[in-house]
Amino acid sequence: MSVIRIDEPIKLQLEIIEYDKVLPSIKASLQVEIEHSSGNIRYNINDIWVECKAWDEFVSGLNRIESEEDKVALTSMSDNLEIPFGVVDGIPLFSIKWRKSFVDNEANVCVNYEGRVNLDVLNHLQEKFNEFPKWW
Repeated sequence: MSVIRIDEPIKLQLEIIEYDKVLPSIKASLQVEIEHSSGNIRYNINDIWVECKAWDEFVSGLNRIESEEDKVALTSMSDNLEIPFGVVDGIPLFSIKWRKSFVDNEANVCVNYEGRVNLDVLNHLQEKFNEFPKWW
């Protein structure tokens, strides 16, 4: 289906793999790779559901990111994934926050990334989300 891919500040691929017309929503997989000085982190999330309304609100908000007051986040229906954007000290800030609780063994896994992006990267992200084909 449709894919959004970026290569900086981290490698990220968001692929739509299914949709639900009854509760207008999309199922996506997310692949994240973060390079750092002592190695890298790779993570794949294969079952993310996002309401179409939340997607539209995120894209609209992403297009308006300009000042310290502007914040927007794409959040999964289960609230275990959040991709927020904002502005700090005049520079756009990009984050990924994912958490998963395992009931059987009472364990939690959390992945948090936060980094500043330049305006070229922000413009690229805005373009990719705006070009994304929608069925709703």
